[in-house]
Amino acid sequence: CEVVQLPARGTLDVFAHQIPEVLRALLHTIIFHRALGLVRPQEVDSQLFDLTWVQCGDPSVERRIEDKIAQFTAWVEKNPSKRGQVCLSFYEKRQKAAWFGSQEQRLYWEQWYINLSTKESASLSEQDSVQQRQLQASLEECIHSILRTVNDRRDAIPPVVSSAAVTFPFDITISGEGGSVFSLDVVKRMLLTTNPPSALVARLAAKLSPKLLEAEFLALGEEDAAAVAAAAAAGGFSAATGCMERNRYSDVLPFDDHRIRLRREPSPGGAGAVSDPLYINASPLEGAPGDVPWHLTLAQAPLRSTREHFWQMVFECQHTHVVSLTNPVENGVIKSSTYLAEEAGWKRRFGGMAVKTEGVSEAHAKLWLRRLSLRGGVGPLPRPVWHWHYAAWPDHGVPASPEALLRLAGELAPVQTPILAHCSAGIGRSGVFAVLLVAVRRAEAALSGARPASAEDLADLRGLVAACRAQRAGCVQTLAQYAFVHTALKRWAGERLGEAEDQGA
Repeated sequence: CEVVQLPARGTLDVFAHQIPEVLRALLHTIIFHRALGLVRPQEVDSQLFDLTWVQCGDPSVERRIEDKIAQFTAWVEKNPSKRGQVCLSFYEKRQKAAWFGSQEQRLYWEQWYINLSTKESASLSEQDSVQQRQLQASLEECIHSILRTVNDRRDAIPPVVSSAAVTFPFDITISGEGGSVFSLDVVKRMLLTTNPPSALVARLAAKLSPKLLEAEFLALGEEDAAAVAAAAAAGGFSAATGCMERNRYSDVLPFDDHRIRLRREPSPGGAGAVSDPLYINASPLEGAPGDVPWHLTLAQAPLRSTREHFWQMVFECQHTHVVSLTNPVENGVIKSSTYLAEEAGWKRRFGGMAVKTEGVSEAHAKLWLRRLSLRGGVGPLPRPVWHWHYAAWPDHGVPASPEALLRLAGELAPVQTPILAHCSAGIGRSGVFAVLLVAVRRAEAALSGARPASAEDLADLRGLVAACRAQRAGCVQTLAQYAFVHTALKRWAGERLGEAEDQGA
């Protein structure tokens, strides 16, 4: 495996606000020059440096890069003035026969290490002068090094077996000073993957008994009702009840000890007199220790008076993906206030938050993807946000097919930064999506060997719904929704089993 260090010696000394542009320039340049398929080259002028780089024009590649940038930036905020590393690895996929199905082996043939030293800014003049010029020169040398390496190794790449624009599969990992995240991750990636999902299909099929599903759902309802009653008796919803003007529904409230609290008041008094001006009806959800890492935020759809609060939450919590599972109006009833421009090139402003729609595409039937830039009251550069809108899910019901949601879960399962999802109330459709996303993430981790788990554990959607309800009451509202998430996961596992059989043939 060829290893390339960027820079060749030492590190790139960067301020926190320079990290996104540095990583974009280097990662996109490497991937573009390793994309041998039909691409649509896109020149990008840096907003911080006097340079231009070329990228593939592939939205999925851009999303993956932005997700890793957000993850690395979040680490830097918690670990200022430390060294960090981003590794871009290209690999081949090989299949090997096994007793049960097939094994997938990743053979890594090239790895690019981007080494960064983060530092706290001393003054605006320093940022604008000496350090900026030095970093500019280092960045240009890194780009020249990429071009030289690609040219020198043009005969050392593996055979091209894919017709995709981005020819070779890749992954991006990050690590920081004092940790072994990267080394452990490399070991995990080098493992063979065994467990085909046939056992998961069989286990889910056994659970798809109407009587069993109904019994589980009723038991979940009793547990949830008891927890809500206990919290109410102990005053566990006092923040929400003191801010009723900001709640879309009077009976869908976040727990006091499990809610998002804004860091600053968006527009004092703008949403009526409330006991807590930093209140928003949204709940953070996360896995227990030992579980596959997952972090989501479930929220009600914005009211007209809370659109600024909504976008400030996205900005402060560094959500890179927002998922909307409702339409603004359904059956003549308002379900959500409009909080972005639907057409590309248009901008909306809500108090101190500005949201511009940069691009729109249909990722699947009735599944719309919008690329947004979000600018808050602070910060020198706008933040990219990916907005997914699934427009074919009836309130309190289920979609006719799980295909679009499985496509969405597949896109977002690798995302490490918190994902924000909302429907109207933020518990029914949003709860189903959260359970499905986490279930897919757990199954993918088991199949890759990163976190082994039995089919019994992976099929335990009752426990996963209970974990979500413990953090936001009412998640997965109806029996039909509970049955649907089992059916959708079984469909996903069946498709993965088909892939494994095809690869092993």
